[in-house]
Amino acid sequence: MQPGPPRGRHAREVHRADPHSIQISKGVPITAVRGWLGHASIALTVDLYGNWLPTEAEVVEILPVAFGASTGNRAEDLARASA
Repeated sequence: MQPGPPRGRHAREVHRADPHSIQISKGVPITAVRGWLGHASIALTVDLYGNWLPTEAEVVEILPVAFGASTGNRAEDLARASA
């Protein structure tokens, strides 16, 4: 089952936000998305899209890979680094 949009978002809002939501959820810096959207303030972008940012638990999980830590399995390391 695919996860749905965050709670409280209207269908129109989700449709409009979808490409940017995906970018943010895949690790594109929210500051870059802010620029693409033309928002004058990062606060507006965070207010609208902040619920697509990774959770603290997700960040803790990816930090070792982001800083080059090895799992001991080269294939897994490569897969995680390119995800």
